[in-house]
Amino acid sequence: MKSLYLIIVVSLFDLTAVSQNFNAGISAGLPKGETRDHFSYNLTAEVNYLWKISEIFEGGILTGYSYYFENETGDQAYGSMSYLAIATAGRFNLCKRFIIGLDIGGTIGISGIDINEGLYFVPKMQYNITDSIGLVIAQRLLVYDVVYGSARDVVSFGLEFRL
Repeated sequence: MKSLYLIIVVSLFDLTAVSQNFNAGISAGLPKGETRDHFSYNLTAEVNYLWKISEIFEGGILTGYSYYFENETGDQAYGSMSYLAIATAGRFNLCKRFIIGLDIGGTIGISGIDINEGLYFVPKMQYNITDSIGLVIAQRLLVYDVVYGSARDVVSFGLEFRL
């Protein structure tokens, strides 16, 4: 019976250690450049899992859903757009509260005109308010046509929660 209790306690400590590297975030963004002509704003939700590589670097995987709301004041209707991002995530802990990061990967188009897939590139800065909540500012770039340079560019502000 004692060994059963020991296994349960060790398992709970193991789950607690693993869950500290799991993060979820939500952000709202304002389109830049030509993206502003077609879309009024953007909402993004994402989750990532990071492994501690060294004292100052964490690396991992990320997935997220992003939705661009149609700008109805434009001349031509494009409709809304959404995609699923799948990327690698890197974070440099400059100090206890300030982190810079970069997410690079690909996207799968879910809805929208002429959007199938693209390159996902997101440099970001994060300030941790507490050990479990951080403020994030990021520039989200989705390049979906390399030949013609077509992209969706958004500056986003949000919160990230360490679960």
